[in-house]
Amino acid sequence: MPYVLVEDFKSGIDTRRTAVTSVPGSLYGLATTGTAGLTNAHITRGGEIEKRNAFKEWATLPAGTYGLAAGGGRVYVFGSEASPSWTGQPANLNYYRMEHKFGQPPTAGAYAMAKVRSVCFYNGEPYAAIEFEDGKIFHYWGDHDNPAFSTTATTAPNRIIDIYDGRARVSTTITGGDDSATSGTGAFTGFTVYGGTALPGNNLTSLRVKLGKEADSEVVDIIGGPVAHTGDGITTSQAIAAAINSYTSTPNFTAYNTVNMGWNGTTVTMETKGAFANGYEMYWEGEGDFNINLNFGIADFSGGIDNAVADYKIDGQSIIGSPVLWSGNHTNTAKLLADEINSTETSPNFEAVANGPICTVIAEISGTAINNATATVTPTGNLTHTTAATITGGTSVSTAAQAGNFVFSNKYAVHALEESNWRFCVVNNPEDWTSNINASNATTDGAGFQVLSNHARNSEELMSIETYFENMALFAEDCIQIWYYDPDPDLLQLVQVLNNTGTIASKSVEKIGDSDVFYLSRSGIRSLKAKDSSNSAILGDIGNPIDEMVIEAIKEDPTEGRDACGILDPRTGRYYLALGEKVYVFSYFPSSSVSAWSVYEPGFTITDWAFDGEQVLCRSENKIYSLGGEKNDQYDNCKVTVQLPFLDAQAPATNKMWSGIDAVCSSTWTVKTAPDPTDIETNETAATLNKVTYGLGRVGLSTTSTHLALRLENEQTGPAKLGNLAVHYTLNEAG
Repeated sequence: MPYVLVEDFKSGIDTRRTAVTSVPGSLYGLATTGTAGLTNAHITRGGEIEKRNAFKEWATLPAGTYGLAAGGGRVYVFGSEASPSWTGQPANLNYYRMEHKFGQPPTAGAYAMAKVRSVCFYNGEPYAAIEFEDGKIFHYWGDHDNPAFSTTATTAPNRIIDIYDGRARVSTTITGGDDSATSGTGAFTGFTVYGGTALPGNNLTSLRVKLGKEADSEVVDIIGGPVAHTGDGITTSQAIAAAINSYTSTPNFTAYNTVNMGWNGTTVTMETKGAFANGYEMYWEGEGDFNINLNFGIADFSGGIDNAVADYKIDGQSIIGSPVLWSGNHTNTAKLLADEINSTETSPNFEAVANGPICTVIAEISGTAINNATATVTPTGNLTHTTAATITGGTSVSTAAQAGNFVFSNKYAVHALEESNWRFCVVNNPEDWTSNINASNATTDGAGFQVLSNHARNSEELMSIETYFENMALFAEDCIQIWYYDPDPDLLQLVQVLNNTGTIASKSVEKIGDSDVFYLSRSGIRSLKAKDSSNSAILGDIGNPIDEMVIEAIKEDPTEGRDACGILDPRTGRYYLALGEKVYVFSYFPSSSVSAWSVYEPGFTITDWAFDGEQVLCRSENKIYSLGGEKNDQYDNCKVTVQLPFLDAQAPATNKMWSGIDAVCSSTWTVKTAPDPTDIETNETAATLNKVTYGLGRVGLSTTSTHLALRLENEQTGPAKLGNLAVHYTLNEAG
């Protein structure tokens, strides 16, 4: 009896072809349906499927710690408060304190740490770029109690004094607001009854609201039937108001009457509050001599007010292009405000960062020019805030280096990226970034900077650095510049520029051996690799088989894309990229022709990776997990899914009786079959495998179709493997 043999799974997930045309042995994925192809497993050196290790909880951290880094066998987290309770933590886990102002906690006018921008190691100690709640970024080296540093009245002993954020700023804290239908102000209009008698047939037959100005906008009735004229304008108005209030429409409206010195008027108000209803139009129809005047001739609704930041001005100039509605909570509203500021171009220009309910507006350029400019926030509805009256803190950085978001150590120096500036400290002295910098932007002892936007377009916002052979690759979002760095500034040289590629996630960049650098770009996961013996770099599309999945994930949440982080597992040689709640895993073993992607689903979002010399660690919120434990041998009962594309036995137009399956496997696998080549998602359980079946009598199937897709699942505690499988069939040409 013939059979289809799936010999191995060396191709891994491949989303580039349909489920019907995919190559046997590849694993079918489709981003739009959430089908990953291979979940919670990876491909081994031999091309087999192997269940992933467990994410075992390694440490539970107290509140107020941030980041994760490892070096010299020690693991580090960071914070701005005094050392928290550390009882019961792993012996090699360390807390390093990095204060905004020396000896001044947030309650005394300083700011708490908001995030760790990046960490590298110099001389065995962490060198970190730290962002605080006011948006300021400072650099720190070593622990708070490091005696190598001098202390001033306000400067923490481990802060690098030469690195200073000299941009003026002002903070707005969202303190109140909601998005309920009972808050804000509803849009309204009105009318007066000024004509008509009580004779029969004198009626208001309809009162309607058009929900927009477009010709095809929906029109709703706001009274349930005719309202007769009473012979008196006041009582007729009251009758109409009563009819509006007793009738429920979608959206709904309310009405009330005003009588003043014989004048009567009825105000109609949108029950749902907010500015969205401004511009809605009201119409009436009557019969007989019934007559009303709509809002003194103006029928449009107006006066609706959202709970929002309606305007934000610095020195009289609006820095938001449109109002920012209170949405969900104060923290989210502050983020939306920051996003709106960042998307609005002004002159001078401003950027903003959000940390909790605090939105900090920051001048784009350092200096004192903008100091003392007024900051004016205009709230509407019930949104409340606290905002300083003026923007302050701008200082000249002529004697200091502007703080950088990303730091990296290489060739006896620490390097930092700040917008388009690539800065480097004095050789063997990460405290000194400014000594004798001359007109050539360098010193004889190594400190200096380069403005990379002067060398290639799309380099205005640098993201990351990684070594590439003897050179350094500097990444922007859409450009990569490769430089030769030498402590002697005369030897500094631009080697190569790669346009139209770069990284959107600074922590995704990871060196793989000597010749590859992986990174997350707009178009998926890419690599730098050597073109030939010259070591000139070319772009590698290493992530091409899963581009569709990765691009879809970035599109759904751009923030998750920017926060993606990667690591190389030295134990296995695999590259892990955490993006949202998924980890994209690349298994690359060229000697056995394995180049395969798979997906882990740990059940949480990973924000940082580290390797402490024995185990891969990752952080999610206030927990640190170990992948597989110190010996890389821990497993759980996570659900492993293997989705094969449709098999057709190279006879796609011929019906087949699929009669059995054999496999090489360990643990217990449930086999599900999908016989319809137009629907891979609809399947039914057909068999169970728990050992090598060859020679034991194949596990029976009973399905007739031209194609057959297999889905295998494992939920057992402990290790599991799937080596190959064979699907038996007979041709049924008559059928």
